[in-house]
Amino acid sequence: MNTSTFLTNRLTLIRVLIEVLIWFGCIQVILVVSQRQLPASSILCGPWGCGPSLFAVATYHLLWVALFSWPVLLLRRHLSLKKFRTFQRLSLLAALFIIGGIMLQTLIVWLPQASPEIRGYWPQRIGFDLVTNVDLPIVGLLLWAFFPDRAGRKQL
Repeated sequence: MNTSTFLTNRLTLIRVLIEVLIWFGCIQVILVVSQRQLPASSILCGPWGCGPSLFAVATYHLLWVALFSWPVLLLRRHLSLKKFRTFQRLSLLAALFIIGGIMLQTLIVWLPQASPEIRGYWPQRIGFDLVTNVDLPIVGLLLWAFFPDRAGRKQL
């Protein structure tokens, strides 16, 4: 192995270690910030009752984005543009599938059992369910579906 290859490999390893440290650092910051307590005025409420605080919901969505940001960047770096665009289409399809499932669940489960005076709020309830659903990375999938083509690529 010649000296330039050795240095290139070492610099690549250092860059990857720095990326991993930044990635873990971002996740750690999100987790620490998520433990903060904010006033009750930041709670999401509707005629059906209240949900979690807006801060908690935003933190969980941000955590999903942070968890998968580095792997997505690696995919962009190592896949051809055609394969990465396929990944983007699959991300968009998955996000739309999840959104459709949440909408369908709201219309099938919530709407029939809702009292007549709040049934007219079904579009707001769908929005509420979409925003507060943090079990799946809906926001992350939408962001990755529209990830810039040139981001993360080595410039020749």
